[in-house]
Amino acid sequence: MRRLAATALLAGALAGCGSAGVDRLPPPAGPNRSSPVPALGGALTAVVDGRARLLELYDARTRRRVGSAAAGIGPTQVACLRRGGWCWVLDTRGGALLVFKLHGRGDPELTRRLYLPGMPDAISVDRRRGRLRVRLSASGEVVELPAHGRPYVIRRTA
Repeated sequence: MRRLAATALLAGALAGCGSAGVDRLPPPAGPNRSSPVPALGGALTAVVDGRARLLELYDARTRRRVGSAAAGIGPTQVACLRRGGWCWVLDTRGGALLVFKLHGRGDPELTRRLYLPGMPDAISVDRRRGRLRVRLSASGEVVELPAHGRPYVIRRTA
């Protein structure tokens, strides 16, 4: 009898392993879809889908989706270099900057995750200086990072 109860308890624990269906996921951290951003010389457009938690790439001419990749647990914004193959996604809920390498047409490759505590919620690219600026809404700070594949915090300003 004890063995049967232990088996039933184990089966119940395994059935409720913590996985949730898409309909039971928490709401997205920001808008369902970010504003489109040009990438790879304007040949592609990058968009973050907050509900699906994806970075999606579209052909700028045909508007057909050509690639996608998982983008953390709460992506809200994307910024890309017009020339060169880098895109950065803010994972607001995960407190991180995700770095993606674009390989022409196809799925973007997540190459790095930089922890940025303080709810990063806005990003901009200073192309002239080769810098990213990320606003941390919890602290009110703006962090400056190099706009390449291995960003690190250069400066913090209030």
